[in-house]
Amino acid sequence: MTPEQGTRRLQEILQIENVKRVVLVTGKRSFELSGASSALLPLLRESTRLTHFDEVPKNPDTTAVDAAAKACGSAVPDLILAVGGGSAMDLAKGLSVRLSTGRPTHECLDPSTWQDAKLTPVVAIPTTTGTGSEAT
Repeated sequence: MTPEQGTRRLQEILQIENVKRVVLVTGKRSFELSGASSALLPLLRESTRLTHFDEVPKNPDTTAVDAAAKACGSAVPDLILAVGGGSAMDLAKGLSVRLSTGRPTHECLDPSTWQDAKLTPVVAIPTTTGTGSEAT
């Protein structure tokens, strides 16, 4: 898929799902270097209320998820968009559980706390290639 096709597809998802609030989870460098920033930010700023969290550490833990949740404030987003490598995607998945349940992150490590919850959808756009499932 070309970047233009990907941007159009994301725009379709935003419209079809009536997305008004987005949390964008990115690394600092990969988001800029990949060109994703210039392709996605205009679309997201134009069509949604955007919170951008770019303090993603390598191998994020519960502290990083808590920091991202704090950056989001009290509003639960309609969609979490992860752009980058595996760390951004892992943090976005944890953030979905944390924000959707309203529970402390350390409690979310137990699947019974969220298995019946309606989780905030996560769309992942990898900027790297590798052996992980996000690259397939």
